[in-house]
Amino acid sequence: MEASRDEAEGAGITIRRLNSREEFEEFGRVEMRVWGGQYPPPPELLRAIADNGGLVLGAFHGEKMIGILLGFTGFNNGRIYHYSHQTGVLAEYRDKGIGFMLKMAQRNEVIKMGLDLIIWTFNPLMARNAFFNVGKLGAVVRCHMRNYYGLMNDELNRGIPTDRVVAEWWINSRRVNGWRPIKISDPLQYPQVIVTAPVQESPYRLPVKIMKSTSDPLMLEIPADLLSLRNTLGESAINAWVNAYRDAFDFLLGENYHATDVVSANERVFYVFTRSEEDLGQSVCDMEHKGEAALIPGQRED
Repeated sequence: MEASRDEAEGAGITIRRLNSREEFEEFGRVEMRVWGGQYPPPPELLRAIADNGGLVLGAFHGEKMIGILLGFTGFNNGRIYHYSHQTGVLAEYRDKGIGFMLKMAQRNEVIKMGLDLIIWTFNPLMARNAFFNVGKLGAVVRCHMRNYYGLMNDELNRGIPTDRVVAEWWINSRRVNGWRPIKISDPLQYPQVIVTAPVQESPYRLPVKIMKSTSDPLMLEIPADLLSLRNTLGESAINAWVNAYRDAFDFLLGENYHATDVVSANERVFYVFTRSEEDLGQSVCDMEHKGEAALIPGQRED
């Protein structure tokens, strides 16, 4: 989990909009260091976004840019919202509350725009992102899309299909202040959608089967460290998790569950899925995406 905003501010961190070509160029350099191997956005594009209703923010330690955020106005299903395309912090500055500061600055700016919803995509198998987006910020997940970006070769995404979920961050809701419709202290006491088993002589677990219970709430396990699992067990382990998640999300979202929290127990991590009402607005998700991806190795055809 991220540290508090006060701790980050006490370390001399400031967040502000970027204004000059030099700052937009530095944004690109920070982006390449965070993601590894990506092509940075042209400074001209960042200028256009910044001057036309978007947000191009930098986090600074003194004069050094150490974090970035990029967002712009979006429209879907009759709703206008803010789309948060990127948020990243240099590795040596992570776990100091800087990512949280960037998101809070974004929230404040979007509220000034008169909007109440920020959305973005993330890999649901990345436990760190799940904790931050759903557990800390209070976003909900009601949409899963297969192979959304196609093949990506940066270090974070290498060898991993780009299945994504949409984080809906309702920035005027009580979820932002920590409210949840249900509080889970021990996720192992509730039904699991994906039954997993430990891999012999390793800290990892792999899916065994899908359980389509209609209890409420339901727990969906997340690999504790997907990148370590990839680097140690390889493509077959990644595909096992991706295929299990595709089946699990087809079931959960088809039965009107949504992810409302992320919790942990015994070094295992879980999404909390519920049907509980949360007084949320209509989802902007387009579920037609789910049929676009071909089968990947190891996926069953039932």
